Amino acid sequence: MFTRSPAFFSEEEWFSKYPASMIDSFCNGDFFGPAFKVLKEKHPGKLDEAVDTLGPIGKCLKFVKYCWSEVYLDVGAYFGFPPVWGHGNLWTNIILWKKNPHDSISNDLAAIIDWHIIHDGCMTADLARFMAICADAEVRREHEFKVLKFYYDEVVKNLEEKGKKVEFTMEQLTKAYKANFIIQAMLNMVLDPFLYPNVSPEQPNYAVKKAELEKLLLNARFAAEDAIEYLKYIPGNINLTEADLRNIVQRNKLTVLKLR
Repeated sequence: MFTRSPAFFSEEEWFSKYPASMIDSFCNGDFFGPAFKVLKEKHPGKLDEAVDTLGPIGKCLKFVKYCWSEVYLDVGAYFGFPPVWGHGNLWTNIILWKKNPHDSISNDLAAIIDWHIIHDGCMTADLARFMAICADAEVRREHEFKVLKFYYDEVVKNLEEKGKKVEFTMEQLTKAYKANFIIQAMLNMVLDPFLYPNVSPEQPNYAVKKAELEKLLLNARFAAEDAIEYLKYIPGNINLTEADLRNIVQRNKLTVLKLR
């Protein structure tokens, strides 16, 4: 348990001390494979293309690590900005809000809880998770890059107030966000098998569960569509073989910026 906010830790106190080791289990134990198999069996035709395209990626540890936390390490032509202390599981249920005097919910943040998988990571990873998991598809697609621009502007303003110069651009931040979004879209896809393993007309709340499931599927489908599009921003050396990456690219009519 923290005795002070993570925002007030110096970089020397946390950097390189919290590796993103939780990611290893996603690939070493084939986390995505069984869930994606169930997804295709439960909903034939709805997410087949997404499963066939993104499924192989879920078995590639280097690719998953790159998209989840290590994008910032790519200091070549693509990105190049400093790491942050990533939360790793940012979503609505771990964000607590202060109350107004009459017990209604205010817009003031009270706390963010559940810090058990903190890690050195990319500054857009938590935002990508929140957008992929928590926002309805149409809301996300309409507003996500407006939110990202606001985030960038706030980072620039806060650092400049501290006398620090921002070396990275909005374009670089956007590319990093898109890389982060790929893995979060894949995690969105597995929510169905985990949260709704058995939804049947015999259940007393079937109508509600069916509506929830259909909404979840819609969000997953549009997140997967965007994730497939964002594959073109991933360098070709992130340990899918170039042949694997080309197959994905050709199947989805994408253009990769560079295979290296």
